Amino acid sequence: MYDASVSTLLIYSEEDAALLRAFANPVATAVENARLYANTERQRGAILAMGNTLSEPLTILDDLGNVLVSNRTAQRLLNTNMSQFFDAISSSVGRTIEVQIGEETYLSTTEHVPGVGTIAMMQDITYVKKLEKDRSEFMHMLSHDLKNPLMAVTGYANLLERTETLGEKGKRFLDEINVAADRMLDMITQLLDTVAHEELIRLAQEVVDLQEIVAQVLRDTEGAALPKAIAVTAVTEGTPYKIHGDNLRLYHMILNLVDNAIKYSPDFTEVTVTTVYGDDKLIIRVADEGPGIPEKDLPHVFDKFFRGIQEGLASKGSGVGLAAVKSIVTAHKGTITVENRPDRGAQFTVELPSDMRVNR
Repeated sequence: MYDASVSTLLIYSEEDAALLRAFANPVATAVENARLYANTERQRGAILAMGNTLSEPLTILDDLGNVLVSNRTAQRLLNTNMSQFFDAISSSVGRTIEVQIGEETYLSTTEHVPGVGTIAMMQDITYVKKLEKDRSEFMHMLSHDLKNPLMAVTGYANLLERTETLGEKGKRFLDEINVAADRMLDMITQLLDTVAHEELIRLAQEVVDLQEIVAQVLRDTEGAALPKAIAVTAVTEGTPYKIHGDNLRLYHMILNLVDNAIKYSPDFTEVTVTTVYGDDKLIIRVADEGPGIPEKDLPHVFDKFFRGIQEGLASKGSGVGLAAVKSIVTAHKGTITVENRPDRGAQFTVELPSDMRVNR
């Protein structure tokens, strides 16, 4: 019987078979790769679908650093701040650190998983950091707002004790006032010690009259100056003009400088607040006639929590007042310096830029 199939097979030579085998191998490899690619794509799609259910950034990279998977949140960061995003991933390998990406703050954790790749997870803590900053700034300002009136209370109480003849009961009441005020000042100081004042602060932009601010500061520090018979005077040079800035913070800046000068000045001396309205810059100087600042302390007076010692007496302050002053000056794009005067006393000089001037 005629076998067509056998007859057909016999027409192929060994050379033909070798060619078929050589062709079949890459085809088979291509088919397998396609199958693996399809499986990989399905797996990638499944991981991405799961990742997109997360509101936090999720990224998976291969061993060469190529992005295999990035959910929507991670992709947004990649598109807007690629350099910072990859820096955050590389710096958080094997640990969790706080990173800044654009205007946002994240906790970043990166782990390398053999056979999978490098997985980076981030948690957005921008809102928490804002709350923390707002709380810190509010507590700092509130503490100083409470501290200054209390200092006026103790100042007037001491003045009353020196100028008036009080009976036994009056003296006892006055002692109670002093004890209660001192206790509250200690509590405020402890509160300030727990508050980390931020270096950078957001400013309100409003029209500010420095003449009014200086006058208010002189009124508010009168209670602290009178018991020591310290004269606090204001001097104006040039033609006053208004500026753009943060009224409340500029008030705190000058108040802290004047309060600090009174604190370290001996009795029967003078504290002078000089405002120089120049065309190219605005200068505010606060000078006292105290013992000055030890040379070794001069570079550190604006450091947070630094408290110097003058004439053998340690400051009872928290060490944040001058640090806060520098933060306010810096936020207004100004500079602040301190030096000892040639005769006696210290002088703080604040220079603010001319572009703060209104209707220049």
